[in-house]
Amino acid sequence: MTKKLKRTKNTKKAAIPEHKKHQPGLVCSLAILLATMTFIAGTAIGAFMVAQARRIEERQNRDAVLFIKQGAEIDAVTYVIYRNGLIAERFTDDRPDNKAIMNEEDLRDLKRRIENIDRDSSRAITRESTDFNHGESVMRVFSTRLSRWVILREYSGRDIFQSNAQSVLDLVDPIEQLIERYLHPGDVVED
Repeated sequence: MTKKLKRTKNTKKAAIPEHKKHQPGLVCSLAILLATMTFIAGTAIGAFMVAQARRIEERQNRDAVLFIKQGAEIDAVTYVIYRNGLIAERFTDDRPDNKAIMNEEDLRDLKRRIENIDRDSSRAITRESTDFNHGESVMRVFSTRLSRWVILREYSGRDIFQSNAQSVLDLVDPIEQLIERYLHPGDVVED
């Protein structure tokens, strides 16, 4: 007859080998996890900042009819015509803004001209390169019908981008006349 052996619990604690005490696999995976989380957080923050910039641009799109921005020189001027008829001249230095309110007829005429731009005309842009550095400036209008900015003229260093569509070119002179009439009324010379 065989005798059954009674099992006893081993009360001695097993010694953990030194190489397993530090668990290099765990440390490595935690480092990878931390790097991944940092990358994801950085990407999320970057996406948030881009979204904020787009929201600012969208606010400008809703409010502005025309936007003309000159370069970053000290005497540069930015012109904005808003949908409510406010026309503003802003300076990059400490000079105060020059503002005026357009009459309803002029504002309605400008909006009508902008809305007459069709999709094909809004994309008809030519590029010309010159030997002269023109600096940085952009003249554009926002078409609510197209839900996009339409470039009338843009200077970027030695390159000039401008529309070659007649409906867009027909906007340049009336806009310049509005700026002169409302913001520089003493400078206008009647023929």
